[in-house]
Amino acid sequence: MNVSAAVTSDPAPLWRLDGPRTLFIGALDRNAEHEHGAPVFLAGPYGRFALKVADGPWRTCRTALIPAGVRHELRLDGDPLGVLYLEPQAEGAPALQALLRDTEEADGALIGHAGETETFRALFDDPASLGWADEALADLTRFAGRRAPRALDGRAARAA
Repeated sequence: MNVSAAVTSDPAPLWRLDGPRTLFIGALDRNAEHEHGAPVFLAGPYGRFALKVADGPWRTCRTALIPAGVRHELRLDGDPLGVLYLEPQAEGAPALQALLRDTEEADGALIGHAGETETFRALFDDPASLGWADEALADLTRFAGRRAPRALDGRAARAA
Protein backbone atom coordinates (compact mmCIF):
# COMPACT_ATOMS: atom_id res chain seq x y z
CA MET A 1 0.00 0.00 0.00
CA ASN A 2 1.39 3.40 -0.98
CA VAL A 3 0.97 6.13 1.64
CA SER A 4 1.33 9.78 0.77
CA ALA A 5 0.35 13.09 2.25
CA ALA A 6 0.37 16.48 0.58
CA VAL A 7 1.26 19.14 3.14
CA THR A 8 0.66 22.80 2.34
CA SER A 9 3.39 25.38 3.03
CA ASP A 10 2.00 27.87 5.64
CA PRO A 11 2.20 27.72 8.62
CA ALA A 12 4.73 25.03 9.44
CA PRO A 13 3.33 21.76 10.77
CA LEU A 14 3.87 20.88 14.42
CA TRP A 15 5.33 17.48 15.34
CA ARG A 16 5.77 16.34 18.93
CA LEU A 17 6.86 12.93 20.23
CA ASP A 18 6.18 12.55 23.95
CA GLY A 19 6.64 9.02 25.29
CA PRO A 20 3.49 7.11 24.41
CA ARG A 21 1.98 10.05 22.47
CA THR A 22 2.78 11.41 19.03
CA LEU A 23 1.19 14.62 17.80
CA PHE A 24 0.96 16.15 14.34
CA ILE A 25 -0.93 19.33 13.55
CA GLY A 26 -0.60 20.74 10.09
CA ALA A 27 -2.34 21.75 6.91
CA LEU A 28 -3.05 18.89 4.51
CA ASP A 29 -4.64 18.68 1.10
CA ARG A 30 -5.26 14.93 0.85
CA ASN A 31 -3.91 11.89 2.63
CA ALA A 32 -4.16 8.73 0.53
CA GLU A 33 -5.53 5.48 1.92
CA HIS A 34 -3.40 4.22 4.82
CA GLU A 35 -3.59 2.59 8.24
CA HIS A 36 -1.72 2.99 11.51
CA GLY A 37 -0.22 0.58 14.03
CA ALA A 38 -1.74 2.59 16.89
CA PRO A 39 -5.16 4.16 17.44
CA VAL A 40 -5.38 7.73 16.20
CA PHE A 41 -7.62 10.64 17.18
CA LEU A 42 -8.28 13.19 14.43
CA ALA A 43 -9.53 16.73 15.04
CA GLY A 44 -10.29 19.59 12.68
CA PRO A 45 -9.10 22.62 14.70
CA TYR A 46 -10.99 25.10 12.50
CA GLY A 47 -13.73 23.03 10.93
CA ARG A 48 -14.87 19.79 9.40
CA PHE A 49 -12.85 17.43 7.21
CA ALA A 50 -13.69 14.58 4.84
CA LEU A 51 -12.92 11.01 5.90
CA LYS A 52 -13.35 7.72 4.07
CA VAL A 53 -13.06 4.58 6.21
CA ALA A 54 -12.24 1.27 4.47
CA ASP A 55 -14.53 0.92 1.45
CA GLY A 56 -17.26 3.12 2.92
CA PRO A 57 -18.52 6.46 1.63
CA TRP A 58 -16.87 9.83 2.19
CA ARG A 59 -18.19 11.47 5.37
CA THR A 60 -17.60 14.89 6.86
CA CYS A 61 -16.74 15.15 10.53
CA ARG A 62 -15.08 17.36 13.13
CA THR A 63 -13.36 14.54 15.04
CA ALA A 64 -12.74 10.84 14.49
CA LEU A 65 -11.18 7.87 16.23
CA ILE A 66 -9.50 5.35 13.95
CA PRO A 67 -8.43 2.09 15.62
CA ALA A 68 -5.08 0.52 14.73
CA GLY A 69 -5.20 -1.38 11.45
CA VAL A 70 -8.28 0.37 10.00
CA ARG A 71 -7.78 1.72 6.46
CA HIS A 72 -8.81 5.31 5.91
CA GLU A 73 -8.12 8.36 3.78
CA LEU A 74 -8.56 12.07 4.35
CA ARG A 75 -9.41 15.16 2.33
CA LEU A 76 -8.79 18.58 3.89
CA ASP A 77 -8.22 20.96 0.96
CA GLY A 78 -5.38 22.77 2.75
CA ASP A 79 -7.02 23.02 6.18
CA PRO A 80 -5.11 21.90 9.28
CA LEU A 81 -5.72 18.59 11.01
CA GLY A 82 -4.74 17.54 14.52
CA VAL A 83 -3.59 13.93 14.76
CA LEU A 84 -2.89 12.28 18.12
CA TYR A 85 -1.48 8.75 18.26
CA LEU A 86 -1.39 6.73 21.49
CA GLU A 87 1.03 3.82 21.65
CA PRO A 88 -0.21 0.45 22.96
CA GLN A 89 1.31 0.98 26.43
CA ALA A 90 -0.91 4.06 26.85
CA GLU A 91 -4.65 3.96 27.53
CA GLY A 92 -5.36 3.37 23.83
CA ALA A 93 -8.54 3.80 21.83
CA PRO A 94 -11.01 3.66 24.76
CA ALA A 95 -9.33 6.70 26.32
CA LEU A 96 -9.42 8.63 23.06
CA GLN A 97 -13.12 7.84 22.60
CA ALA A 98 -13.96 10.33 25.35
CA LEU A 99 -12.67 13.16 23.12
CA LEU A 100 -15.50 12.72 20.58
CA ARG A 101 -19.11 13.95 20.76
CA ASP A 102 -22.21 13.25 18.68
CA THR A 103 -20.73 10.06 17.24
CA GLU A 104 -21.59 7.34 14.78
CA GLU A 105 -19.74 4.12 13.96
CA ALA A 106 -18.34 3.64 10.45
CA ASP A 107 -16.55 0.46 9.43
CA GLY A 108 -14.73 0.12 12.76
CA ALA A 109 -14.02 3.84 13.22
CA LEU A 110 -15.90 6.34 15.35
CA ILE A 111 -16.95 9.53 13.56
CA GLY A 112 -17.57 12.60 15.71
CA HIS A 113 -19.59 15.59 14.60
CA ALA A 114 -18.18 17.48 17.60
CA GLY A 115 -15.50 16.92 20.23
CA GLU A 116 -12.16 18.19 21.50
CA THR A 117 -10.57 20.56 19.00
CA GLU A 118 -9.50 23.53 21.14
CA THR A 119 -6.23 22.00 22.39
CA PHE A 120 -5.16 21.34 18.80
CA ARG A 121 -6.13 24.84 17.70
CA ALA A 122 -4.25 26.46 20.61
CA LEU A 123 -1.13 24.39 19.89
CA PHE A 124 -1.24 25.18 16.18
CA ASP A 125 -1.85 28.91 16.70
CA ASP A 126 0.96 29.45 19.22
CA PRO A 127 4.49 29.56 17.72
CA ALA A 128 5.89 28.77 21.20
CA SER A 129 3.61 25.76 21.77
CA LEU A 130 6.43 23.22 21.74
CA GLY A 131 7.30 24.61 25.18
CA TRP A 132 3.96 23.51 26.62
CA ALA A 133 2.80 20.78 24.21
CA ASP A 134 3.85 17.86 26.46
CA GLU A 135 1.86 19.24 29.40
CA ALA A 136 -1.17 19.94 27.19
CA LEU A 137 -1.12 16.41 25.72
CA ALA A 138 -0.69 14.83 29.16
CA ASP A 139 -3.65 16.86 30.46
CA LEU A 140 -5.75 15.93 27.45
CA THR A 141 -5.05 12.20 27.70
CA ARG A 142 -5.58 12.21 31.51
CA PHE A 143 -8.90 14.01 31.00
CA ALA A 144 -9.96 11.51 28.35
CA GLY A 145 -8.71 8.52 30.34
CA ARG A 146 -10.84 9.47 33.36
CA ARG A 147 -13.92 9.60 31.12
CA ALA A 148 -13.17 6.52 29.03
CA PRO A 149 -15.71 3.73 29.02
CA ARG A 150 -14.59 1.01 31.43
CA ALA A 151 -15.22 -2.68 30.96
CA LEU A 152 -17.67 -3.99 33.52
CA ASP A 153 -16.16 -6.48 35.95
CA GLY A 154 -17.38 -9.98 34.99
CA ARG A 155 -18.80 -10.58 38.47
CA ALA A 156 -20.84 -7.38 38.31
CA ALA A 157 -22.05 -8.21 34.80
CA ARG A 158 -23.22 -11.67 35.94
CA ALA A 159 -24.98 -10.16 38.95
CA ALA A 160 -26.74 -7.60 36.81
